[in-house]
Amino acid sequence: MDHWSHKVVESTVSLAGPCDESTCPITVSGGSETGQFCYLGNRIDHDRLIYHSGSARLQVGDIVLEVQGQKVAGFTSQDLVDWIVDVGQNSTPVLMKLAKSGMTHLVKSENW
Repeated sequence: MDHWSHKVVESTVSLAGPCDESTCPITVSGGSETGQFCYLGNRIDHDRLIYHSGSARLQVGDIVLEVQGQKVAGFTSQDLVDWIVDVGQNSTPVLMKLAKSGMTHLVKSENW
């Protein structure tokens, strides 16, 4: 059986237009406040995201492992939204490492 870490995908997106915590085109659910990894919530506004070449398309339920090199295990959902907005200012490309939705049995290891 393959370890889930071999199925991690990367997506680089820019936030189109001004964005703050309340207008971010990506919602986040889960998080440390619920005892879960953060995952992409029920609203992803693809019209306000610019996908960079070779990037995986963000999907509801994708588990967020890293944003801009920062491992986000232990973040609250609000911490993660704040971080995405902060690093994505002025349409700066934001690199996200994700475990695609539908994967099960994720266990935190020393590498993640």
